[in-house]
Amino acid sequence: HNMMGMHKLQSTTISSLNYDSEINSQTVSIIAQLATSEGTAHSSIEVVVAFNDLIDEIVKAPWWKGNNAFILDQNGAILASTESAVPSSTEQNLFQENGVLQAETWKSMKGNKSGTVFSKETPPAMVSGYYSLNEAPWTLVVLTDGPSVLEPIISFRSTYFLICSIGILFVALYLLFITSRATKSINQISVAATKLSKGVFDSPLLVKGTDEIGNLTQRFNVMSNQLKERLQLKQELSLAGEVQNNLLPQGDLIDDELEIALLSKYCDDTGGDYVDILPGLENDNQETVVVGDVVGHGIGAALLMTTLRALLRCRVSTSGTPSEIIGDVNR
Repeated sequence: HNMMGMHKLQSTTISSLNYDSEINSQTVSIIAQLATSEGTAHSSIEVVVAFNDLIDEIVKAPWWKGNNAFILDQNGAILASTESAVPSSTEQNLFQENGVLQAETWKSMKGNKSGTVFSKETPPAMVSGYYSLNEAPWTLVVLTDGPSVLEPIISFRSTYFLICSIGILFVALYLLFITSRATKSINQISVAATKLSKGVFDSPLLVKGTDEIGNLTQRFNVMSNQLKERLQLKQELSLAGEVQNNLLPQGDLIDDELEIALLSKYCDDTGGDYVDILPGLENDNQETVVVGDVVGHGIGAALLMTTLRALLRCRVSTSGTPSEIIGDVNR
């Protein structure tokens, strides 16, 4: 402070490097700007420090010695590097002119405070990382071997690809297993269906699961069983129709004075139509023709017609008028 009052520190800046020929070294000025209590610039304090002393802790750090590191100013000039800690003269060596990766790094530094740049190879042969200091107008840049720094990522990628390959192989084998199983089941159903179309009924197919193929197999078994029952029923109906036809007169009645021709055709295998020729009920010179039609058709009508025929023929074997015979049969 002076006699007029207190002064306060307004800002601190670091200047660019200057070559001091007397000490044959680069120096840098740390300038503290002082202002009055009203905020008006008043004076400044400048401390000139040897650049080598200022970065001494940096160049002694293990990361500095173990990599290809640089300190750059705002113009890209190399202020220090692992190959040459401090330039011995004012001659500037621009970082961006030392290679393609350096030029790409310098281009990335234009709009970013920090970042990482990779060379064009896959995996990249070199990697650069940079960080702009807050305390000084300089940027730290480190160039390092790509495979070594990216080894964890490359190892992870290899492991990832291996796991993915194993997973894809497992899924492919699983799909192959499922597909072959489904194909085998479908082929079995196809063979059974072919036999079924020829009237061959094998044992029910084995249901191996509850999936769509299992449900299809189960439904095929149900269908096969129902078809078998219906085929048996149809055969029995055909046999019943054949038996019923044998109950009808098998030929026409022809004599010197009379000719009777009969024909009966059912809609189904069996039916309720009844036609018959009975001997004369009142005298031997007569023939009695019986014609009947049971309501409905099919097996029920056929059973009723057969019962009626049996009762009627049984009753006709004894004497009686037609009205008496019909009355007895009805009862």
